Amino acid sequence: MAVDEAILRGVTEQTSPPTVRVFGWSRPAITLGFAQRPESVLDILGCERDGIPFTRRPTGGRALYHDREIAYSVTGLVTDPQLGGDVLTTYRAIGRILRDALIELGFDAVVSKTKPATTQASTGNPRPCFASVSRYELTVSGRKVVGSSQRRFRDAFLQQGSILAGPGYEAICRYSAGESGDVHGGFLASHAADLSTLRGGYIDEKDVSAALHRAFFSVLNIADGELNENERNLSLILEREQYGSKGWVMHNAR
Repeated sequence: MAVDEAILRGVTEQTSPPTVRVFGWSRPAITLGFAQRPESVLDILGCERDGIPFTRRPTGGRALYHDREIAYSVTGLVTDPQLGGDVLTTYRAIGRILRDALIELGFDAVVSKTKPATTQASTGNPRPCFASVSRYELTVSGRKVVGSSQRRFRDAFLQQGSILAGPGYEAICRYSAGESGDVHGGFLASHAADLSTLRGGYIDEKDVSAALHRAFFSVLNIADGELNENERNLSLILEREQYGSKGWVMHNAR
């Protein structure tokens, strides 16, 4: 999260090029949309008991449990001829690239045309991200397999997303606030699926990552996520002072 914000700031200040990152998670963790309050959506004591770290993303959206998945981020300028324009135009352009990657992997992926989630659904509702589909997200057999969120900052944008390679994401229900986990579990079961389950067998995250790389870089003339010195230094500061700071995560919604 700190790396993506460092790149976003760099693109805004014209010290970083537009950038695509494709990455995984070293251990299970939870991220929330930047405007969500952890105490409203998470069983914080349960997370601490089980050693599940959580933070907020620089983008919006709702709670995600990251386990067997591949994440992507795209940072660019709103004037970019391929990705720029308004929020939904960028979602649509990136959605088509993600669809191409999933089709290469053998999935009949569809870019959703449903109406985007409301602000209340994105921030105030504790229902997890994969319990509903927003416009230009990806579905296979009617079930959500990719979730995305976006932030605009002056002349730049950051879009982040998660592609479910295997099961594990449903653990978010175990760490939902109050007694809502069972309710959320019902929504997840009917609205989301991972690629391994849809295929009926294991799919390697490395294959998903490689397909994403090919899809992005066959379309976009954009940097591949290698950090420059400014980005690396700023990301370390942001990790220490924001994303890795319990005080900031708990009390500093922006």
